[in-house]
Amino acid sequence: MKVKVTGFKYFTGTVDGKSINSGKLYTECALDVSRNDSEKQWAKGIFTEEWKVPVEAVKRLMHLPVPFLAELEVQRVGNGKEARELVTDVVPLEAVPARPAPAKA
Repeated sequence: MKVKVTGFKYFTGTVDGKSINSGKLYTECALDVSRNDSEKQWAKGIFTEEWKVPVEAVKRLMHLPVPFLAELEVQRVGNGKEARELVTDVVPLEAVPARPAPAKA
């Protein structure tokens, strides 16, 4: 799955006696415009989606400027009733050019 990465973070350590090894990736996601009717409901634009990712994957991204395009390696897993997507790796593809500053009048 190709995504635009807007940020990432990780934490490894102990909090209240619990060992924590947590990586997060933040990507752009389009708002669903399929139900727009201008009377009761309207959506437009993007929001930031949070993904749990392996800490090792985040550490490999630390040197990259954001935003950048990446390929997420995703595995569908579940418990027999509910399914979810599990990110197993993040592969950077290319930098996203910065928007030019607005011209001064």
